[in-house]
Amino acid sequence: MGLNVDRTLKAAKKLEALNKLSEAEALYRNILDVYPKNKRAMTALKKVRHAANHPLSLPYSDRAVLKHLTFLYGQEKYQNIIELRAQIASRYPESAPLFNIIGSAFARLGAFDVAVTTFLYASERDPKNANVHNNLGESYGRLGKYQAALTSFRNATDLDPQFSKAFYNMANTFFALGDTAAAIDIYKKSIALKPEFAPAANNLGAAYLKAGQISEAFQSFARALRLNPQYEEAFANLYNLSIQCPWQRREFSKLKKRMQPFSGVKTHLLALIDAYIEQDSISVQAELSALKLAERGNAFNALTAADQIFCLAYYNLIKALEAQNKGFMSNKSDGSETRLIYHLGESHCLSFAHLKLRLEGQTYKVQPMISFGTKVFHLSDAVQRPFSEILRAQLRHLPKHSKVMLSFGEIDCRLHEGFLAVAEARNIDLKDLIAQTIAGYLRFVGGLALEMQHQIFILNVPAPLQLSKSSAAENASVANIVHLFNQNLAYQMHQSDMGLVDLHKFTCGSEGFSNRRFHCDDSHLDGRALQEIERQLSWDYAGADLI
Repeated sequence: MGLNVDRTLKAAKKLEALNKLSEAEALYRNILDVYPKNKRAMTALKKVRHAANHPLSLPYSDRAVLKHLTFLYGQEKYQNIIELRAQIASRYPESAPLFNIIGSAFARLGAFDVAVTTFLYASERDPKNANVHNNLGESYGRLGKYQAALTSFRNATDLDPQFSKAFYNMANTFFALGDTAAAIDIYKKSIALKPEFAPAANNLGAAYLKAGQISEAFQSFARALRLNPQYEEAFANLYNLSIQCPWQRREFSKLKKRMQPFSGVKTHLLALIDAYIEQDSISVQAELSALKLAERGNAFNALTAADQIFCLAYYNLIKALEAQNKGFMSNKSDGSETRLIYHLGESHCLSFAHLKLRLEGQTYKVQPMISFGTKVFHLSDAVQRPFSEILRAQLRHLPKHSKVMLSFGEIDCRLHEGFLAVAEARNIDLKDLIAQTIAGYLRFVGGLALEMQHQIFILNVPAPLQLSKSSAAENASVANIVHLFNQNLAYQMHQSDMGLVDLHKFTCGSEGFSNRRFHCDDSHLDGRALQEIERQLSWDYAGADLI
């Protein structure tokens, strides 16, 4: 069967309309291979070649150019769009939609200052374009210019009262400014306009959490997860609330039975943490076995690098602790009333889980309370973030006059994630940054301790291991940060009513590195460290200096 020229030309024109220029060129070449003198194919081929190299040199309308730019944007070819800016400015200087998409390309590349300038130009061309105002607000927000962002979002919603995305962005801005009440109100407006938009429900939950409305926060996170069963952030928020706020755990368990958004690895990991906290030895062993199988299979490999690190950290910690303390169930109550001392932190709070501690002549069992995402940095300033509000809710939910140990310092001393990186980014002296951070942290914790009349013991940072995977300079830098942190913490706590537990004192060997007597892995201490903590607390109450 011979080549049908008319049909082929028609197909090529359709490809051109879709901006599939290379495919259209191939069809024109097919025609010319069979009919070398076909004028229609020759003319079309010449045009499509020119269009591929000079997409705006043809007498396109601005509508056709917008279609082309939209195609490039959908293909994430943002730099290609920017390269056309001069031609567009020359030929279509009054086209707001074209400059709107150019501004969006700059924003995608992180050039928010140029994006703002471009959106402003577009808004001058078309002051009634709600999309332009919304995009302008988003770029202002990324630059930290929140008041200007609010003005832009208000302009967008005034022009289009049904613009749910602009209301959502406005609510995010109020949340960033600390106006929780306004954020909650406007998140509700956004949800009313677009009920199926899961991020709005999730962020409403964060606002409720910041306002201390734990039940409402839980319901909003649950709504987000129902809308999108694969929404990991919503699931993580729900899980954090349930693990950190046991009074919500029953509701979470009901939801969890219907929704399994994570891979098998994460599902088992969460179950493992739950089982360890609940002192369910049989389930601990079952989940460890399941995770070991997952680690060998595709489920583990399918996780992101960050998720793999998260899973391995908790998996290895609980595996190590379980191996060293197989009889931890024996620490359950013998029928008499058991006094509890609560230990809050991330994975570090599991190190002493369910073990016994003598304090002030009384025996206490260490009850772990996981507080995901709570770091010294997160508690050091006036901005109230969701994880600090969870910690606030945790401490307020405990009975008054509770004894509490906090382990939040160690996770801020990593070379590439904590103080050193922030100091370099802000161009601030490392010692000054540490001092400011600790001061804010102690204000936050001390205020809650005073409010609830809790007795707080802050655990400082243990001596770091000298890791073979890090260079000598990197190891030395980490050891120095740990030293500076502990030194400043001791200084600032000197006049505090809270107690300081000096983990560094008994874990430190030569040159500021760990003596390896108490570590069960690269990051975590094992249960033996609790005996040293007990001795320090006993010395303290006998009148000795902890530091």
